[in-house]
Amino acid sequence: MHRFSFKAIVAGVVLMLVLLPLIAYGLWYLASWWFQTQGAGDAQLAQLVTEFLDGNLGTLALLLAGGAMCIPGGYVTARLAPAHPYSNNLVVALMLTAISIGLAIGTGSGWDWWFDVANAFFTVAGCWFGGWLVARRSR
Repeated sequence: MHRFSFKAIVAGVVLMLVLLPLIAYGLWYLASWWFQTQGAGDAQLAQLVTEFLDGNLGTLALLLAGGAMCIPGGYVTARLAPAHPYSNNLVVALMLTAISIGLAIGTGSGWDWWFDVANAFFTVAGCWFGGWLVARRSR
């Protein structure tokens, strides 16, 4: 049996490329709703969100949310390739990290190497945890 499953890797990457924007939009909507209930207008809302994301707590929240959002992709990848769930998930995590770095450079938002290293760590951790859930369940 092959160590890598092309079908599982593609399914994991495609699932994450669909889920990540949807979840990110949902979190943005939730944050917008929360700030508006606090009485913030649109301009004030944009300033509050920008200040939060520019701070250390906002960066940590982004990294943790990104890692948590990788769990479903890791789970699906491991379900499709149960013989080698961790190696396939590592490939998915590395591909997502490469896409993230490519988008950061390609959109001109700059390349913060420290953020991408931390993002890669949380992406691998999220994908690994999704694979662990499958491996634990199959015992």
